[in-house]
Amino acid sequence: MLYMTAPVFSFACLHHIATYIYIHSNI
Repeated sequence: MLYMTAPVFSFACLHHIATYIYIHSNI
């Protein structure tokens, strides 16, 4: 279970950071 959850959580973190940077770059 943890083996499947870890990559998804990591991807979600990276996606959140990328979205945050993308939004603040356009301002």
